[in-house]
Amino acid sequence: MYILVFVLLVNTMSKISEAVMQSGGGTLLRALLGPTNTGKTHRAIERLIAYGSGMMGFPLRLLAREIYDRLCKEVGDQKVALITGEERLEPEEAVFWICTVESMPSHRAVPFVVIDEIQLATHPKRGHIFTDRMLNLRGTRETWFLGSDSMLTLIERLFPVAEIEILSRFSKLSYTSPKRLESLPKRTAIIAFSAAELYSLADAIRRIHGGVAVVLGGLSPKARNAQVQLFESGEVDYLVSTDAIGMGLNLELRYVFFDSLRKFDGKEYRDLLPWELGQIAGRAGRFRKEGFFGLTASAANQMSLSPDVIEAIEQQSFRPFFRIWYRNSSLDFSSMALLKESLQKSGFSKALVPSRMMEDECALHALSSISDVKQLTESGIRLLWDVCRIPDYRQEGTERHLRFLVKVFRQLRQGFIHESWIEHSLRRLSNVNADIEGLMRMLSDIRTWSYIAHRSEWIEHPVSLQSRTKELEEAISSSLHRRLSERFIDYRAKKSTPIDLPREIRIQGDELHCAQCKIGELKNFSFVSSVRSNQRFGLKKSHALGRQAFRDKAQQEFQNIVEDGIFSWAEGNRILANGVGIAYLSKGKTITQPNIHPFGMDLLLPKQKNELLVLAQRWLKQQISTLYITNKNKRYKGLIYLLQEHLGVVQKQELPKTNTRLDGRSLKSLGIGQSSRYLYFRAFLKPRFQTLRLVLLSCWHKVSVSLTVPGNRVSLHLEWPDALGFQMGWLPVGGRWIRIDVYAKLERFLRKEIDKGPKEIPMQPTQWLGCKKEEWLGILTAMGYRIRDEGVYPPRRRGKR
Repeated sequence: MYILVFVLLVNTMSKISEAVMQSGGGTLLRALLGPTNTGKTHRAIERLIAYGSGMMGFPLRLLAREIYDRLCKEVGDQKVALITGEERLEPEEAVFWICTVESMPSHRAVPFVVIDEIQLATHPKRGHIFTDRMLNLRGTRETWFLGSDSMLTLIERLFPVAEIEILSRFSKLSYTSPKRLESLPKRTAIIAFSAAELYSLADAIRRIHGGVAVVLGGLSPKARNAQVQLFESGEVDYLVSTDAIGMGLNLELRYVFFDSLRKFDGKEYRDLLPWELGQIAGRAGRFRKEGFFGLTASAANQMSLSPDVIEAIEQQSFRPFFRIWYRNSSLDFSSMALLKESLQKSGFSKALVPSRMMEDECALHALSSISDVKQLTESGIRLLWDVCRIPDYRQEGTERHLRFLVKVFRQLRQGFIHESWIEHSLRRLSNVNADIEGLMRMLSDIRTWSYIAHRSEWIEHPVSLQSRTKELEEAISSSLHRRLSERFIDYRAKKSTPIDLPREIRIQGDELHCAQCKIGELKNFSFVSSVRSNQRFGLKKSHALGRQAFRDKAQQEFQNIVEDGIFSWAEGNRILANGVGIAYLSKGKTITQPNIHPFGMDLLLPKQKNELLVLAQRWLKQQISTLYITNKNKRYKGLIYLLQEHLGVVQKQELPKTNTRLDGRSLKSLGIGQSSRYLYFRAFLKPRFQTLRLVLLSCWHKVSVSLTVPGNRVSLHLEWPDALGFQMGWLPVGGRWIRIDVYAKLERFLRKEIDKGPKEIPMQPTQWLGCKKEEWLGILTAMGYRIRDEGVYPPRRRGKR
């Protein structure tokens, strides 16, 4: 009995000791908690300068850059370092370090440390990073936590010696009634939660109010600052942004309107939590100026804010957090098994919830199963883990990122990443004449290479690569800002100084030229003026000349479409008529019921635009009708309907439980194929259906993909998101995508050939798939087959040893 009490006492004292150590370890620990616009960051910067040295960690690269620029003006750029995943500016005399939270150098001893937006410790993807910094990173004299007062209970529980100060907003925040886009007041930010919704909103506001600035998380600091400057300078009075605006970006806003209350969190669409809405809405009203928030009229027609949520946002008072995400950061690299085990080690408190398997951990499990990395020494395991932590900036499919990581790791095992591969990749990013979506993808790619460039031990000439990636990012950012301004600012609505228009004007195809410059071009029944013409002659006059020059041609093209229009698809889910874009699609109620929106078509009358939209709707309906199969088989009526609504592919586990058995012959007569886990329409895999299905699915999943379809190929490398690829009828297996009917054929073949095992590895499928032997072995492994020296064994069956 006494022994048991003694053991419990020792354990309790150990936990208390550990909690006290986490609480401050002998240094002063303070938490400044409160809503937005309370001056937390301002006070932290003042304290940082007073200490003469220190480190601050921020949630966004954009915010870190903003604070870096501010400090450089106050103390000189030779004293300030900037450290993010993609950028490192470290002067020799640096005494202040401004970082993203992920990039904070924990080995550096400084007197003062600040961790901003600590409530992000509750974020499912990044929370464990914030938790780790809160637990383990300290200034030698003082440490500050900045964040929402919803963290009060957690701070008191995990850091009992912390001094806590609760702050109040400087200005009042009030709810305002829904507004149509036409009625939005000036100095307003409109919030969307996807790129497609954001661009659609920006287009609409441009047509109504003449111009809008655009801010989203994927922008580089240069492009973001240039867009914000348009808003701050008053050149435009409206800003469209994603929720990136909620993380400390300081703008002179009076109003914040939500165009949606739902977002995709990486796994599913969900409603935003009240505190997330409050974080964004709180950006309205700077310092003493009153701020307002609400919904757009289109959002209010579909959803509403409850009185309780409105009150919570107005009072900036939200439910407290009791749990934060945790992942152990003291890792054991002596073996792969111990590394994986150490990642799963629990925290010292029940408030520390083990995090989900993150991208880097998933990559580690995937890469560690590859044959040439299974027997790694400690140094090799450390290297593999470092490679797995390369962020997936593009977020366009796990398979693509894993292939990239494998290539990086194998090259690093030989010494350095091959310069020829780097040069080939960067050469593709040198052409900055792409559209907005293309430039955003290029920015994501250059962020990856910038991250790698700052791992100097990986590159033979790191300084040269750092300079090259910085130059490319600058060029891409400038081009992106120009494209955004051209698309989302209509200077016809601006006043310009009267200037005599050029006399010598000529039409070249769809372009309008004068002696001095290209004035603009006809595009999708609208005249798009050039930047040079806008600067030289003024947009209003440039557009007036363009409309006069192309009015007759636009009317003739309209008449041709009405009489005998040929419709087709184009990238971006656009519908073309005689090669001219007239409408685009977005996500609707179901996969087969997308929403259709007309383009601006400024050179047409409203009646003519509606007529073209009706024609496009009729053509779309006719296209979708080809996906519906007429069949009088009542037994499988529900199954056929389910397959049609899912565009041809469903998992057997998703089928409703009925007494109807899946009879193979009957399914075959209906044109339905099956594998061990899937059912699919054979006809839908044919090339003539692929473009239509890809368009509908990319709308449904809200992804931007190329309209290049596989055609008759059965196995290849794709860059589709996993969910879209599966519904298209392709399965990711062993680093390749295999068409689902060929995968079913493989299953039947392998069951027949490899029954009891071991058997010699059959090589016939390499001819079907068009792959090499090494890839075929990877596919076999991914399908559960076990490859040994004596041959290949079938997968283990449940219930058998």
